[in-house]
Amino acid sequence: MKKTASFLLIALLFAGCDSYRDVAGPDPADLVKAGSYKVSYEVTGTYASCEIQYVNASRKLVTLSQAVELPWELTMNVFIDPSSGPFEARISATCADSTKLGKSTVTLLVDNDLKARGTATGFGATAQADHQVGRR
Repeated sequence: MKKTASFLLIALLFAGCDSYRDVAGPDPADLVKAGSYKVSYEVTGTYASCEIQYVNASRKLVTLSQAVELPWELTMNVFIDPSSGPFEARISATCADSTKLGKSTVTLLVDNDLKARGTATGFGATAQADHQVGRR
């Protein structure tokens, strides 16, 4: 009887266990729409120049010095393959002009569709926008 009770207890404990269950969530490749995308960044505003940061097609953060004249824009082709996950497009502009309080706007487009826009007003304020390109 003791062996039967022990066996039943062990069987009940393991009955609720699912050792094959995926606790990490869905496969990242299922969340990505592979392909080529045209990503465009734009910076406009009342300032003469700004410091601009953006993520390039190689997924690296690029910083352009404070002397970038406005308006500024960049268009690049980004290829996304499922193993690399979505492309984290990001643009920011920090503008400062000691003679006036201005406004800056950053715009992020994917295949000519507006995906994100950010604005900032005031000395040293940062406008930023980001979007996950290729995310399902």
